[in-house]
Amino acid sequence: MTLSPPSRVYIPAKEFPEINFFGLLVGPRGNSLKKMERESGAKISIRGRGSVKEGKTQFADDAEEDLHCFVTADSQDKVAACVKLINEVITMAASTPESQNDHKRNQLRELAILTGTLRDDENQLCKNCGAAGHRQFDCPEHKNFTAGVVCHVCARV
Repeated sequence: MTLSPPSRVYIPAKEFPEINFFGLLVGPRGNSLKKMERESGAKISIRGRGSVKEGKTQFADDAEEDLHCFVTADSQDKVAACVKLINEVITMAASTPESQNDHKRNQLRELAILTGTLRDDENQLCKNCGAAGHRQFDCPEHKNFTAGVVCHVCARV
């Protein structure tokens, strides 16, 4: 098995310092990175400044380079497919506002599922009015259930 020449995809972290490209590429528990590797058949390593936490060891030759993805595979087609997937994530992050970024929204949803904190308001029915899209405590048709209660001591409503 001969390896295809590796490819480097530089991440524009200096141009867009407010965007967490590392987090978008890696995803919750590395799932986004693993998914890209499965789809393309290539291996991705994120290297360069900012790829490793302070105090951890890093590849010596890449330590002073800019943040980049190092892509390797056994064929050039797999490398090209992987580079395309990486560029799609980078382009979406750089061109789309964070609130409209579907990739990030899906990652946050996946993280909530993994941690058990997902509140799926979209598919639940309100226990007060029966409508979908909100919870009982936030119901626009809030009913006062105490209005019909009669006090047994003084017989007042």
